[in-house]
Amino acid sequence: MTIAVPDAERRNLVLTSLSFILFYLADGSVVGDTLRIQVVNISFGKPEVLGCFAWIMLAWFLFRFWQKFQRKVRETCTSAIDMNRGRPIVKKYCISKLKGQYSEIKVAVVASADFDSGTSTYKYQLEIHEGVTNEAEPKSFTRPQGRTHFIDLKGASGFFVKYWCFFRATIYDNGFVDYLFPYVLFAVAFSLGILNNEFLKDCIELLVL
Repeated sequence: MTIAVPDAERRNLVLTSLSFILFYLADGSVVGDTLRIQVVNISFGKPEVLGCFAWIMLAWFLFRFWQKFQRKVRETCTSAIDMNRGRPIVKKYCISKLKGQYSEIKVAVVASADFDSGTSTYKYQLEIHEGVTNEAEPKSFTRPQGRTHFIDLKGASGFFVKYWCFFRATIYDNGFVDYLFPYVLFAVAFSLGILNNEFLKDCIELLVL
């Protein structure tokens, strides 16, 4: 079976994480101290070194993937937030953050989404248009009627809205899956390693000694 992953950094992280996941879910273990490669038998006096090396390589592949695609991942996450700005749940969240500022909100438009690198938060640009009674398209609004607010996605409700957007992007946006799914696989592999931590114990003991 061929796994078509064009980027070497992504391919290395995906395949290594899948190997870890398969190893732990299948209750794998190292039997004996001999490794057979084709027709050559290689004996290891410390097979735990292999496990330690595998963890080091997994960490390295994660670092290389992050190093190459960190900007792309951020852009993809911002796109996922932006593509859902017209959803009722997003509009309701944004309006809820303006309690007390308006006696009545007749028309509100979530115009755009962005990532604030200074505060490391995603935010929506919400336009409130007073004196407009029809649910018109944003292009029909006149700027003097509108007031702009920037709504941060933070707190419990903001966290929910953000990851709801990510979940929808997982279904509808191939790019989101391409750049975020390797992190998910790594997290699963690492979690399984923590739960079945014999190799981690061996690595720590090896590094200490």
